[in-house]
Amino acid sequence: MWVGCFISRFTHNAVTCVGMATKMPVIISDRIIDELPYEDFWLGGGHIDLKLRMCKEEFLSVFDPVVADITV
Repeated sequence: MWVGCFISRFTHNAVTCVGMATKMPVIISDRIIDELPYEDFWLGGGHIDLKLRMCKEEFLSVFDPVVADITV
């Protein structure tokens, strides 16, 4: 758990790719991008009680994630 805190500067259950201390690749499920019936989705916000609503198109342009089939 300590390594995750060191890399991200966020505590357990609060890690997010927004504002990370270390640039890391972002991987997102193709089902979030292609199959959600709305344009926004939620992700961790850097605190256990904080969530961020992100627009799919903005997320793709800012983070340039790998969109992959990662669901079972």
